[in-house]
Amino acid sequence: RTDDALAEDDEAIAADPHHSEYHLERAELHRRKGNVDAALADYSAAIAASPPYPEPYYNRADIEFETGDLEGAVRDLTRVIDLDPTMVDAWTNRASALYQLGRFREAMEDVAIGQRLDPDSAHIHCLKGALLFEGGERAKAEHALQTAVRLDPVLAGAWANLATVAHNRGETRIALAYIDRALEIADDPDLQGTRALIVSALQVAT
Repeated sequence: RTDDALAEDDEAIAADPHHSEYHLERAELHRRKGNVDAALADYSAAIAASPPYPEPYYNRADIEFETGDLEGAVRDLTRVIDLDPTMVDAWTNRASALYQLGRFREAMEDVAIGQRLDPDSAHIHCLKGALLFEGGERAKAEHALQTAVRLDPVLAGAWANLATVAHNRGETRIALAYIDRALEIADDPDLQGTRALIVSALQVAT
């Protein structure tokens, strides 16, 4: 079905190469099939073919984030925010990219704006907790992360960050409970690595 839809979009784009919606549709199909370069090319074509609007920039930023092009993601998300400053997900995702780039002050500024736009965003509270932890504000970090899991009990990242806070405080059994909760939600290799570190610390302590 995806291949048939791609063929239809190929024909539509051949007939009207400047129709941005066709490029957006084909980009999503390429992304579904894992054709990252083709998806990026179509998002870029959609941007070039139309007056500026947020969707193609946002979707291209998603791929850039997933493939490790964090600077590219920041640039595209900045464009999204310029076009629609009320888009909470754009502030959240840019904060996440900035956090991974080590640009903590800028990330916290984005978090503050995102939180004003959506005070009940679990992802925003999770990011805030991670940033507060990096800044050494452990108690505030834990509060933000507890708020995140209260708002979204299946947010694995928040449970994992709570595990890091507890482990840093020397509460390894609590840390293990938190990381096991994260792994119940998402069986991720990075979470498995965190669990191994916590188990090792627990074995040393006993």
